[in-house]
Amino acid sequence: MTAHPSPLQWVALYTRPKCERRAADALHRSGMVSYLPRRLDERRVRRTDRTRVLELPLFPRYLFARLNHHADLYRLHQVPEIEAVLSNNGSPLRIPSDAIEDLMAAQDMGLFDTLRQRGPVFAAGEHVRIAEGPFSNFPAVISSISASSARVIVSLFGSDAVAKIPVKALRKAA
Repeated sequence: MTAHPSPLQWVALYTRPKCERRAADALHRSGMVSYLPRRLDERRVRRTDRTRVLELPLFPRYLFARLNHHADLYRLHQVPEIEAVLSNNGSPLRIPSDAIEDLMAAQDMGLFDTLRQRGPVFAAGEHVRIAEGPFSNFPAVISSISASSARVIVSLFGSDAVAKIPVKALRKAA
């Protein structure tokens, strides 16, 4: 007895603008398997000094579905968020399973994420060295810290002085 290959194939779908997630959810509710590649991105919130981490589609307006071309193709066209199935000469364009698995693995490793690399994290009471500015190369102790600056105590000529230094100008003490 010969094993027949599965009739399930991956296809690429073109969605309405900003409807990738809704389309994937609709496919899931109808019993079809879908994959929406995503990436993490940091965005600055207006008028504040904070950032938010957003999960965004890797390919805007595209997602992938695994379906039986004959039985599920009709159901695909019933999802209002899906505008088209990518095709070649009227036949749905098949995406190799290996390519989808590679995308999934890369996403799991965070290769598509565009999060900013954070510098060293400091805490109050920690000994640091000032790397930039008029106090360059002076040792200091952090008295308080925020996201962008730190109040440090610097010893100058036998007395302590308090200075506000940008966090990016501080380094861990050796």
